[in-house]
Amino acid sequence: MMKCAIRRADVSKTYGIHVCGTFYHELGHAFDSGVNGEIFERITQITDWNDFLHIGYGVWSEFIADSLMYKIAGEERKLSLLWGEEPLAHLQSSAKYCFDRYCFSVKWRQLYDMGQYFALGLFLFWKDGDLDASDELLGISCYKPELVKPIREMFYILGEQMNNPNFWRIPESTLKELGSIYAEMKQFYIDDDRTAFDFFDLDDLGVTDDIPLF
Repeated sequence: MMKCAIRRADVSKTYGIHVCGTFYHELGHAFDSGVNGEIFERITQITDWNDFLHIGYGVWSEFIADSLMYKIAGEERKLSLLWGEEPLAHLQSSAKYCFDRYCFSVKWRQLYDMGQYFALGLFLFWKDGDLDASDELLGISCYKPELVKPIREMFYILGEQMNNPNFWRIPESTLKELGSIYAEMKQFYIDDDRTAFDFFDLDDLGVTDDIPLF
């Protein structure tokens, strides 16, 4: 009886953390669209889905939502309950959904995953204006140096943004820089092995580049 009661309490606690985490995350989206309203409105008018500003905001939108969630309720113990695994293990396992070759053929889902990956990485390892973590800790040691370099560069750009007093106000120039770094990552795979990069033929799937994939 006691074990059942404890188990119910654990389930209830975990459910509550999921609800709170989701609430704070979505609240972050609402806050972002408010404080960065002018940029947000401009992005909605962009028809080129490969535009650097559009891509940069795809990363930023999930990054800032999760970053605000961590600042409000970011105890690592709570995060482990939220994901069902320790935060570091979650970071390392999520890297493959951001940086593996196939991800760059399903861009929009990947951008959101990247935003969440960088938010967690900075929450765990951004100390005194520096990223205190090895490639292995970040889950990126399996990638070639040419890809690791822009990944780390994006960490530092977002980390420096979080050092600002009003970190939630993102300059348009920073969003374009994020988009440019994403393009550099994608270009790495194109240059590395064009045939492997074309493993997914979106034309055969009836999907055009102006449709976001979730």
